[in-house]
Amino acid sequence: MGVSLALVGYICSQHVICLSITTSLPWLFIGRFCQCIVSNALYIVGMATMAENIGSEHMGKIAGLSSILTAAGTCSGPVMAGFLFGIGGYWTAWAGAALFLVADIIMRLLMIETPQKRHHNGSLCAEEPLPSSETGPLLSGDRSSATEEIGGWRFYLCLLRQPRFAAGIVSYFVFALFIASFESTIAMHVRATFGWGVFPVGLLFASIQGPGMILAPLVGVLKDRVGSKVPTTTGFIFLAPFMWALGVAGDERFPWATLGTRGKIIYGVCTTMIGCFMCLLMGVGTMEATATVDELEGLHPGIFGPYGGYSRAVAVTNMTWMSGLLVGPILAGYMVERFGYLELQWVLVVVSLLASVNAAVNLSSASPQKKELDNDFGADEL
Repeated sequence: MGVSLALVGYICSQHVICLSITTSLPWLFIGRFCQCIVSNALYIVGMATMAENIGSEHMGKIAGLSSILTAAGTCSGPVMAGFLFGIGGYWTAWAGAALFLVADIIMRLLMIETPQKRHHNGSLCAEEPLPSSETGPLLSGDRSSATEEIGGWRFYLCLLRQPRFAAGIVSYFVFALFIASFESTIAMHVRATFGWGVFPVGLLFASIQGPGMILAPLVGVLKDRVGSKVPTTTGFIFLAPFMWALGVAGDERFPWATLGTRGKIIYGVCTTMIGCFMCLLMGVGTMEATATVDELEGLHPGIFGPYGGYSRAVAVTNMTWMSGLLVGPILAGYMVERFGYLELQWVLVVVSLLASVNAAVNLSSASPQKKELDNDFGADEL
């Protein structure tokens, strides 16, 4: 895992260098496309590495910390790039990005990994004593016949048949759908409805993203203690009324929400509350993915091979997240142009309530470190 992450970081650094020296527009687009692929690989391997070394029972804290660092990097990146560009120009700005990647590669190579504890293909882990010669063949045969390693499409089918995993990625998809829908329509809507300029729009985006930087660690600790079910269900339920009010504010069909500055106040308050309750949805896909892998490997050691299934499971959640970011603007643009902003919010309200039912029924209600392995994950279901 360490070499993989370092290799991905090296490839990403090469893309940064190529993007900085290209003078052709087609090559610029090709470079950006490749850079997006490598960036997603870096995220997947990074999350899998943290789950492997820290433990999936702490995925709530990991997701909270990752959210803070991602938001901090997103906010500080343009500022630092602009500062470096002002000091030394184009090459200095790109050199800063390359140096960060080099530092990341060095730190990853220096990281001390925990010993591999997984069983694989019926073999014993390094920390277990070897069986005696009298019982060795019998035990080895039992272990080998008990678990068959699955790979390829069977791995994904196995995960998708687990209700908590399927519910987790659906919740993650809806979360991304909401973010993309808001970000693609807010600026245009408030400019047309309230006549707001760039600065008020920036404050609205800050009101959505800002609460996550403060509340994400607390939500992570909460999810590690009580599981994903209650926080995620609560988040989807309480998002619904504020999304409805978001569409009502400034709509002439609701005079009480347009009188004076009332519409502007309602809209600003709703975006802030949406930002707060969205924190409850953070990390739900990754948490359920790693917990599902742990449960299946606990019942069937070595079922996902010698290196486990963290990377592949996290890849599915990342693909689901990206799908939500893709569908969100398309849905929002179609609904606003064809029907209106209020109608878009009604659709999002219905989606949120349906997602809350899905979360309440299928997500885990106990913390991963306290939840006992469910015997329903039997070999016959695999």
